[in-house]
Amino acid sequence: MNEKLLLKLCILSTIIGLTAIIVIPYIYGTNLKSINEITKSDIGLKVSVQGELKLNYQKEKLTLLELKDDTGKIDVVFFETIPIKGNKAKIIGTVNLYQGKLQIKGENLEFLE
Repeated sequence: MNEKLLLKLCILSTIIGLTAIIVIPYIYGTNLKSINEITKSDIGLKVSVQGELKLNYQKEKLTLLELKDDTGKIDVVFFETIPIKGNKAKIIGTVNLYQGKLQIKGENLEFLE
């Protein structure tokens, strides 16, 4: 094989591999957790939760929600304006601690009804 072809194959396989690393978690998602299963050991980890939404506050580029399921409730923050299209949703985001309280920094919101 000549060197140019080998270099092209290496670059192509690198691009495919990096794309797979980025895309696969979004395709297969994260494991769905109940709210009471989220603990401080989850800080920094991506989680998926679902339940009833309550809009607490919304202003330009900031939406604060409360998500409630049968096991508890947790605050969710999106650093964007989110149009609320229902009261049941699935949220994917990263767990963090804000003012001593667990919350989720939302990355994706899917309305269920």
